[in-house]
Amino acid sequence: MSLVPSRLTIPEASASLFQFIIYLLGAVSLVFLGIWLSEYGLPADHIGIIKLGSHAVLSGIEHDDWAAR
Repeated sequence: MSLVPSRLTIPEASASLFQFIIYLLGAVSLVFLGIWLSEYGLPADHIGIIKLGSHAVLSGIEHDDWAAR
């Protein structure tokens, strides 16, 4: 008998879990990255540039993915 219920072994459940983890990590880093960087003494304008850079990289990757289609 498996410890994992059969409804969690279908591909849709795996994809849903993957998306949940990816978005959760993004949300946590978006909120707490600024707090963590400010504790290391970075000023708010530098933190904003770092966050903007990470969003630009992610948007660029997403744009390249859509352009390849």
